[in-house]
Amino acid sequence: MGNYESSAIRNLAFVGHGGSGKTTLGETLLKLAGIVTRVPAGVLDFSSDEKERQHSIESKIAHFSWKSKEINFIDVPGYQEFFQNVVSSLSVVETAVLVISASDGITINTRRAWNVAQKNGLAKFIVITKLDNENANFNDMVAQIQSTFGSHCIPFVIPDVSGLKFSKVHHIFDPSTPNGKQYKDKLIEATVETSDELLNRYLEGESIAEDVIQKQLKEAIIRGQIIPIIASSPTKEIGLAELLDVILEYAPSPLDVPKKKAKTPSGEEVILEPTKNAPFAAQIFKIFNDPFGRIVYFRVYSGTLSTGTSIYDINLGDSERVGNIFRLLGKDQKNIDCAVPGDIVGIAKVENVQLGHTLGPEKGTFKLSESTYPMPMVSLAVNPKTRGDEQKIGASLNKLAEEDKTFLVTRDADTNELVVSGMSNLHLDIMLNRLRTRFKVDCTQAMPHIPYRETITGKADSRYRHKKQSGGHGQFAEVAIKLEPGVRGVGFDFQDDIVGGVVPSQFVLSTQKGINLTLQRGILAGYPIVDVRVSLYDGKTHDVDSSDAAFQMAGSKAFQEAFAAAKPVLLEPIMNIEIIVPSKFMGDIMGDLNSRRGRIVGTEADGNDQIIKALAPLAEIQAYSTQLKAMTGGEGTYSIQFSHYDVVPSYIQEKLVAKAKQEKQEQDKEKKIANCTQLTLGAKQRKD
Repeated sequence: MGNYESSAIRNLAFVGHGGSGKTTLGETLLKLAGIVTRVPAGVLDFSSDEKERQHSIESKIAHFSWKSKEINFIDVPGYQEFFQNVVSSLSVVETAVLVISASDGITINTRRAWNVAQKNGLAKFIVITKLDNENANFNDMVAQIQSTFGSHCIPFVIPDVSGLKFSKVHHIFDPSTPNGKQYKDKLIEATVETSDELLNRYLEGESIAEDVIQKQLKEAIIRGQIIPIIASSPTKEIGLAELLDVILEYAPSPLDVPKKKAKTPSGEEVILEPTKNAPFAAQIFKIFNDPFGRIVYFRVYSGTLSTGTSIYDINLGDSERVGNIFRLLGKDQKNIDCAVPGDIVGIAKVENVQLGHTLGPEKGTFKLSESTYPMPMVSLAVNPKTRGDEQKIGASLNKLAEEDKTFLVTRDADTNELVVSGMSNLHLDIMLNRLRTRFKVDCTQAMPHIPYRETITGKADSRYRHKKQSGGHGQFAEVAIKLEPGVRGVGFDFQDDIVGGVVPSQFVLSTQKGINLTLQRGILAGYPIVDVRVSLYDGKTHDVDSSDAAFQMAGSKAFQEAFAAAKPVLLEPIMNIEIIVPSKFMGDIMGDLNSRRGRIVGTEADGNDQIIKALAPLAEIQAYSTQLKAMTGGEGTYSIQFSHYDVVPSYIQEKLVAKAKQEKQEQDKEKKIANCTQLTLGAKQRKD
């Protein structure tokens, strides 16, 4: 067993907007604990991507001991592109530490992280950083925090300002703190308001003992009814010891919060007891893949896991043997003999377990609920630059997708393109850079082709005779068809209306096959044809010259003639788009959507944000991520989902058809040049 109890563990996640100082805060705490000797230490932001971009990209885990407590913290990236790290990290800790820069104030990703922490029922602490910066004002920040998150956010550690210089901090429970009494009185009032019994005693003028107040205060913090605010300047190491004292005193251990619940396939609840002698149960919240193997990070909820035993992935129904179990300090690993309830640890050299999966007893059936992640917003079509990487690129991209639930890899069934999707162009750039650096696969990038469709809006008849004589057996087939629009979304409906066997059944199938091939190739602009109904009602055969190939040709030609006469149109994919923006941007967003041929279908308020729901053509919102970021200063997010196909406006259709014809001419020209080159080389070889 471990030489510490679960009651000694404190699990924290540092969340907030990018640039708020989370990584500096984490490394300064490590310096205070004697783990590193300088800041920046490169312990947390250690990857080449992070060094190049000078901000966090991946969540990093670090462990240190402080005053007989075992502290695990996760340094979580603050930019929208990496929000899946916020979701994953806040699913395995008891406390969210929201880091807010006094220079920048509260931003969109701070509010989003708050919402996830609130949804997960976590205790929350707020650390104000950069209070030593020019024009930084603690009281203004407290007012902004209370206006945004509520009056139950109360200062615990306040700055001592000598003149205009931020030099040190004081805890409000310290009797010598300047102006500390007013803060302490507000905190005591807020504390007794969280208990009906204490509130009645307080209103009756009864003196309440300090230890009773402290006990109720800790319970209120654990339940999220009171949120401590701590003043700090990590770069000057001011307020960090006080922060640790507040964490040790008031942050919950794994034993202080409600027990984790899992469910069986039948819906029965299973309570995971956070004790060492209970059955082992844990959940994977982070995975790292490289060519040398997989590292898996998980949180233990009950029981213990020892080196040399096995883990069982309940979701997969598969077990793997465990080698070393280790604690994390960024990229460094420290082996331990055993993981206990509350531990956040890693293991290596396991191949099949997946992100979000439950680890449990052999043949266990219960599963922990998996987190819900934002939908990707941007897509690119990719192809390997090197011919030998065709097989490798798919497997490598899938390994990256196993690490990040907001990075998706699909093969488009319509265009046959390999498509990667992510939260932004920056997100995709980082993931494809990992493809190059980790797996040595480079690729080209392009906007995915829009999967247009072709259909008709009118009716037409066509009779076509295919006749060809070239010595010996010739070719003969004649078919008559009726073409009309089908039900939207159904596809292709073929009716055999032949009477009297004028076209034998085998040639009916040949006719249908010829039409099917034409449907796939398209006619108007080379896109698949959908939602049409064809009726084969007449035809002729020849005893000798009729064949499968002849009727395929006749069916194809008859369909092409009828299609051209039946008012053909292009269809485009229409997407449901849901946009979340601060209310101040609502008018600009709605006006922009109208300019993109969008149709607003509804709006609703969500706190300070507005949710705008609309329908818009995919062609108009392929690059919407960049444009939304520009319009909202990075404060807007959106998700899209396919809705239906609709007719392309005629003025756009003309451009698409003209472009398709030009591309076909260029392709035919390239083929002709290639054939001529091949013939020339062949003639030269024969001459030689």
